[in-house]
Amino acid sequence: MDERYHYAPSRRQGLIFHAGLALIVLAIGAWGLRLAFQSDFGLLFLLYLIPPIVATVFLPIIAYRAYALWRAYYTLERNGIHLHWGARVEDIPMQSILWVRTNNDPQLASIGRLPLPILRWPGAVRGVSHLSNGFPVEYMAAESKNMVLIATSKRVIAISPANIDNFMFAYQRLSELGSLSPWPARSIFPTFVFAKVWNAPSARYMILGAILLDILLLGWVSLVIPTRQEIFLGFTATSEPVAPFRMLLLPLLNTVFLAIDIILGIFFYRIEESPIEQNSSDTKPILRRRQSMVSPQILAFIIWGAGIFTPIIFLVAAFFITVTS
Repeated sequence: MDERYHYAPSRRQGLIFHAGLALIVLAIGAWGLRLAFQSDFGLLFLLYLIPPIVATVFLPIIAYRAYALWRAYYTLERNGIHLHWGARVEDIPMQSILWVRTNNDPQLASIGRLPLPILRWPGAVRGVSHLSNGFPVEYMAAESKNMVLIATSKRVIAISPANIDNFMFAYQRLSELGSLSPWPARSIFPTFVFAKVWNAPSARYMILGAILLDILLLGWVSLVIPTRQEIFLGFTATSEPVAPFRMLLLPLLNTVFLAIDIILGIFFYRIEESPIEQNSSDTKPILRRRQSMVSPQILAFIIWGAGIFTPIIFLVAAFFITVTS
């Protein structure tokens, strides 16, 4: 029977850092949105819109990196090494591996200083850098101090199993035993997920429809603002009128919700993978869909449907603000 060993990176510190960073970015975005709602139109209003826009961009990145760390694992067996980090999957056949060493190995002095990715933080050392000779180094690690480097003819991949000594011992033992049934090399990148969604007509049309409705909302609000001296955003008869430019907050909020809907939909649309399942021939780990009451793809369409429904609600709100002002 084929031996198989599973390793994971150290997660606790990285997940805590991601949670704290997400809360900080969310708080800054909410603070900017609140100040924008209270300020007069002008340069200050536009400056206050920068924090929520930045939060909209960075929160999905932080959330994805936290998810990737939470689900990351490395699998060792006689036929090769399987690496999984978020939407990034790499199968390395044992016969394709040139060497496996720790980043502190004295024998690596000949390759020079190991370049680290620019955009990295605890729990998310991801990206591609290049050695002095131009050879690529891809990082699928949670930390940069203690890593294992796996060299092939195409690239060096840096990983960070929590128990490096055990990983190195297992690799040495399995490589000496030899491969039973060689794998084909396989590389799956995050762009594959986006391409899969875009190539599905129903998913593509729903996303494009939500984007067009968002543009329609922005266009309508932009046309209404010059025709009003003041508008009412309150829910009571005693509410004070406000400047019409504050209607711009409607398309801004919708854009934030739209970005969240699209990203969450893509996340659920991709096939959910549970780490390990062995096939009948016992030659290669299979990634299988996690069992659930509702299909992940159905959840994706529900979320994208919300991305279409939300701008309609904002359009109705903008209409009533217009006719009552």
